[in-house]
Amino acid sequence: MVDKGTGIQWTSEKNLEDLEFADDLALLSHSVNDMQVKTQDLEASAAFVGLRIDKDKTKIMKVKTDSSQAVTLANGSIDEVQEFICLGSVVDVTGGTEQDVEACTLGKARSTFKAMDKL
Repeated sequence: MVDKGTGIQWTSEKNLEDLEFADDLALLSHSVNDMQVKTQDLEASAAFVGLRIDKDKTKIMKVKTDSSQAVTLANGSIDEVQEFICLGSVVDVTGGTEQDVEACTLGKARSTFKAMDKL
């Protein structure tokens, strides 16, 4: 996306507007209003090339905010989540890493105990 100055500050001169990986896209904004504009722009761009955004596969997570304002697509509101997994890491509304570290540690412990079962 074009840098409109609506993302999160990445360097002293640039904002990070989105993160892209394979067929996933994470839009980043400091305000719900900016997120709504980005979502509408994305939906219009997708429609222009014959694509549509699947509302059931689209989620929004608001980090460290009390805003109750919804972000919508043409066919309704986007579901809000408290956490999601991105590239194997847990991302949650606190913006911290405790849950991700805990999930990783438990996963390693489980696999180690399972491997010991053969002994």
